[in-house]
Amino acid sequence: MGVVAGGTALGAVLHPILLNHLFYGPMGFHNGVRISAALNTSLMAIANLMMKTRLSPRQTGATIPLVQFSRDPPYVLVVIGSSLFVICGLFLPPFFLQLDAVKHGVDPQLAFYFLSILNAASLCGRIVPGIFAPRFGVFNLLIFFTLAMAILIFCLGAVNDTGGFVAFAIAFGFFSGGGASTQATLVVEIYIQWLGITLTPPMLGASKSHMALFLSADVAPSVSLQGYE
Repeated sequence: MGVVAGGTALGAVLHPILLNHLFYGPMGFHNGVRISAALNTSLMAIANLMMKTRLSPRQTGATIPLVQFSRDPPYVLVVIGSSLFVICGLFLPPFFLQLDAVKHGVDPQLAFYFLSILNAASLCGRIVPGIFAPRFGVFNLLIFFTLAMAILIFCLGAVNDTGGFVAFAIAFGFFSGGGASTQATLVVEIYIQWLGITLTPPMLGASKSHMALFLSADVAPSVSLQGYE
């Protein structure tokens, strides 16, 4: 699952650079949006065509038991905690890191790449938890990564030079990647260990869908920094 989540980070490394060159190049904003939409649609179509379910679809009952999910306290608490607390903190630096760097005198051309640096570190952070999860447990890893993100966010106020912002981008990118990849895995852990249910691929997709809307937000914040005054 960490490898799958790593695809988001890889796209978030390249996509801001692509959009910046499209929007401020000969293509302009409108054509840049069209090219970006066509690229994402094509890649999504290829991904969907390559996927297949491991098990046959259920013949009876709901394919995605949303009612059962909503009545399960551990699942509901994980969704509320990850959506309202972890996710809100997770995306604070991606939206404000570059502007904060420019405010402290960092060259805007260099500050633009801080988001790509952050997401490159996030790629490593999304894969590493899969190595240590069997030994330390998914829940323990999520606690560790969440605390690390919180500490780093408080430390951001003390960063005031180029080296500090680069170091922060690398550190926060790694720990935020670990937090993003372990959240969905925690849902699977809850059902396997507490309820004894084996999740089918559609059910697993349902458990991850609530955070899929947030993971793509890594791409957007840096697009307009080229025109920062």
